[in-house]
Amino acid sequence: MNRILKGKVEAVKDKTAKVSIGRVIRHKKYFKELRVKKNFLVHNEIKNLGVGDIVEIAETRPISKLKSFRIKNIIEKHDSEKY
Repeated sequence: MNRILKGKVEAVKDKTAKVSIGRVIRHKKYFKELRVKKNFLVHNEIKNLGVGDIVEIAETRPISKLKSFRIKNIIEKHDSEKY
């Protein structure tokens, strides 16, 4: 079963994008909620990808030493005029 994750694009290069996946966990002893994020290097064949976009990534065979995910689709485009 391939993993499908949803995250935010942090950086875009020629064929690679860095996607940050954030989640909330609870500390085992103190029960405080902590925000944890993990960055994935993702194979990018979609040329209109921008920083701040919300994307869905899917696990695939290893493409390089650090890339094992590809972009499945863009959920939401980042609109810089909105901010």
